[in-house]
Amino acid sequence: PIAHSAPAGTGYCKAMRRADDEEEEEPTIAQSSVRAKHLFAARFADQVLAAVIKECVVGKLVVELCQLGDKMILELTGGVFNTPEGKDKEKVEKGIAFPTCISVNHTVCHYSPVSSDTTTLKDGDVAKIDLGVHIDGFVAQVAHTVVVQKAAKPVTGKLADLMVAGRHCLDAALRMLQPGRKNNDIPPLWTKIAEQFGVHVAEGVLSHRLKKFVIDGNECILAKPAFEQRVEDVEFGENEVWSIDLLLTESAGKPRPIEDRPLVYKRCPDQQYMLRLKASKDVFREINQKFQIFPFSVRHLDSKTGPIGVSDCLRHDLLVAYPILFIKAGEAAVHLKCTVLISEEKTERVTGVIAATSTQEFKSEKQLTDPEILELLARPLTFAGKKGPGASEKAKKPKKGTVAAARKKEGEGSAKAEGEGDDDDEWETEEDEEEEEQEKAKAKGKDKPAEKKSKGKSEDKDKGVKEAAPEKPSEKPAEKPAAKEKEPTSAKMEQPPKPEAGSAGGKKKGKK
Repeated sequence: PIAHSAPAGTGYCKAMRRADDEEEEEPTIAQSSVRAKHLFAARFADQVLAAVIKECVVGKLVVELCQLGDKMILELTGGVFNTPEGKDKEKVEKGIAFPTCISVNHTVCHYSPVSSDTTTLKDGDVAKIDLGVHIDGFVAQVAHTVVVQKAAKPVTGKLADLMVAGRHCLDAALRMLQPGRKNNDIPPLWTKIAEQFGVHVAEGVLSHRLKKFVIDGNECILAKPAFEQRVEDVEFGENEVWSIDLLLTESAGKPRPIEDRPLVYKRCPDQQYMLRLKASKDVFREINQKFQIFPFSVRHLDSKTGPIGVSDCLRHDLLVAYPILFIKAGEAAVHLKCTVLISEEKTERVTGVIAATSTQEFKSEKQLTDPEILELLARPLTFAGKKGPGASEKAKKPKKGTVAAARKKEGEGSAKAEGEGDDDDEWETEEDEEEEEQEKAKAKGKDKPAEKKSKGKSEDKDKGVKEAAPEKPSEKPAEKPAAKEKEPTSAKMEQPPKPEAGSAGGKKKGKK
């Protein structure tokens, strides 16, 4: 094998180059342009989800629904951000961040079939819809579960228990996503809620923090910790974006991969290899240009060369597969996913809003009774001034330019406190304000004698001949003014000015 980089000019190279350029300063939703791109992607994701849900009817081909979702994503993203951006004025990459997948019944995720697939929806089928949209690498993901019905009626039984429990789990997660709280605080809450509805949180499901061109980073939430799988503690911070992923099942356990060939793949950015077959090279080039480092379905590739190229790329670890997962046949499962923005003042759910207010009704006979969880669900999503325990130091910065900031700088070995404080920071204490006012009053008192002196000199120059009165020191009583003389020079010489009280340089001699 010969190590090489991806062909110059491909979308993959552009994405990686942007990531390298922005390592020093990571773009966050604190920037209005980044927030706008996330919100556009989120709005498009919800619109596509609503359209696919509407078409989930008896007799509909699953592949047609997946094609509908992907086509809508490309059409919607194609109408925005068409002006080149950045210092190099490059085209803004946008489109599918995760291909539309519709997994039916005991198949729980990653089913995005090829065009020749004949799977159709039947009455009573449980369809789990999953998709993602990105604009300039900023991602919004969403997943929802619907029950296919000939005639609309309330869903009851175990399916209703799964759905209601899942909604409560997402609501609880939204209120735990606050600066200062940690990722491993959420799974125990999900387990408690699931137990009260007689269902189980599936093992092995991860929720990830989203970054630019990163859909599954290292910072994540493990839905149900197990002995063989755990994740490191991560503290939530301001201006972060998270994709919350949840899978609930009737029985405990971990979904297993199906023996069939996977249908969704993703470019592995850490691996490089010089492919030899022309068909493989063409497929790999197409993947880099169209999808960059985001997942894609084999349906998006050429039906003849696609399977050959994908097999060759897998053999040399250039691609990563998303296996089709399933549970025990005859059991039900519910898949839910939403994208969440953590700003400085609140937690905001930007996808799954349409799904949360779906017209399909789920009636469960079970209810939440845990007082702690009920109290948590009653809290608002705003947390201005009420951040979680152990709030991160980056969120608790003292106002720059204040006495508190100067003391902190001195403790760190810095000579001065730099810059002026932001108006949004509220960490200046009353003691700092009092000290500042005292310093200002002292400075004002020092400036007054100098102002009077300069004013007197200017009046002498304007009016011509005048008597120069001695300045009054603060610690001595006032003296009588000297007698007036005809010539201004003699008046000035008779009474030289006294030294200013409290001057830093000690006593000063009078000048003629």
